[in-house]
Amino acid sequence: MDDVRNVYVDDSVLGYIMSLIREVRSNPRVQVTLSTRAPISLFKLSRALAYLDGRDYVLPDDVKAAVYPASCIG
Repeated sequence: MDDVRNVYVDDSVLGYIMSLIREVRSNPRVQVTLSTRAPISLFKLSRALAYLDGRDYVLPDDVKAAVYPASCIG
């Protein structure tokens, strides 16, 4: 767990996470909004995926891979 916490997330990737969350929340086709914990889950899962891929930094592709499982409500 400590190793995953040390995975670097650049400010641009944080901005990407927040823009995804804002887009989903403002989309009228989405009937159930994301919780306030959704960006936290997305952040943590993105770091874990980067770590499992052998990196100490998060890529936007890690965020893309984490979006569905981190925001799944069903």
